[in-house]
Amino acid sequence: MRNLLRADLRRMLRWRGFHGPVIAMALLPFLNYYLQNLPNLGKFSVQDIFFSGLATYGAYPVYGLVLAILLSAFLGTEFHDGGIRNKLAAGHRRGAVYLSQAITAAAAAVLLQLVYLVVAAAVFLPLVGHGKMTEGFTLDGG
Repeated sequence: MRNLLRADLRRMLRWRGFHGPVIAMALLPFLNYYLQNLPNLGKFSVQDIFFSGLATYGAYPVYGLVLAILLSAFLGTEFHDGGIRNKLAAGHRRGAVYLSQAITAAAAAVLLQLVYLVVAAAVFLPLVGHGKMTEGFTLDGG
């Protein structure tokens, strides 16, 4: 199982199709900054950038689309090229192969989210400052 997981993760990180979604998620905080700067005329905080995914034009709808495209292309390539058949022929159990792919997909999802958060924190905390932090936040914006 460890060998399957290590091979899948290595293949995901070296795959050329993985770099596009990582770049897209790195550019997404800038898009959020631009979209939030339009209606508010520059009056917002970094908290708005981090939690803007809860708004209609935020990060999470785009994140879901980027992740769906990435995972369908990656796993589709694995099935199309016969990687599953080769792993099964090598003696790995079907459950272990599918679990390895599920863990790889979850790791890719976490990595894309971390890229977004790290870029947002590294760029916008020094530029915008922390602003006024509210005591809590709710989904209704209140």
